[in-house]
Amino acid sequence: MIKADIIAISPHPDDVEIGCSGFILKAKKNGYKSKIVVVTNGQSGLYGEPDVRRKEAIQSSRILTEEDPIFLDEKDGFVENNIILRKKISNVIRMFKPQIVISPYIKDKHPDHIAVSSAVRNSIFSARSNIKELEDEVHDVPIHLEMIINPLYYGLPEIILDISEVWNEKEKVLSIYTSQKPIIDSYKNFEKILSHSFGLHHCEFLSVRKSILKNINSFFER
Repeated sequence: MIKADIIAISPHPDDVEIGCSGFILKAKKNGYKSKIVVVTNGQSGLYGEPDVRRKEAIQSSRILTEEDPIFLDEKDGFVENNIILRKKISNVIRMFKPQIVISPYIKDKHPDHIAVSSAVRNSIFSARSNIKELEDEVHDVPIHLEMIINPLYYGLPEIILDISEVWNEKEKVLSIYTSQKPIIDSYKNFEKILSHSFGLHHCEFLSVRKSILKNINSFFER
């Protein structure tokens, strides 16, 4: 059986790397296997051609998960929470049967992120339902987290995850995205200021949408 403990769903190449690669790296150190799903190739981004961005996503995923990502080949800038996308995501969930799904925050300012967030929420429900049109066996995701790239817009998140111990590795992953250097540099400057405001060297922000755990830190105490 194909399995992954964590599935991280990225609207565009680099979103997962920015939003939750520290989480993935911490989990990896504790023996957990992750899989990255990239919804679009970033065709409409301000920087970088889609074939370059796709190659960057593959290189990054191989470091984070030791495998290539899954590309869903949706159109950047026109992502919709429709039956086609929900079916793709539901089938991935059923195929890998993860303990944790990480997706964009529902209140993100980017329309593609909002569409993917809504689609993942619906797909988690579909994956656990007895829908014959979907592939593989029914799977109920125990934990659903949403990555918050900029918490200043939305208030204090439920989880402030200290990623200081894996920051150097995260920085190496971010450096792969040379086509997105202005965005990555902006994020790194912002992350440093924000992390220091919480008394940390480096951190990531997550919202808990569903969890069977009382304390998410126990996930890393296996």
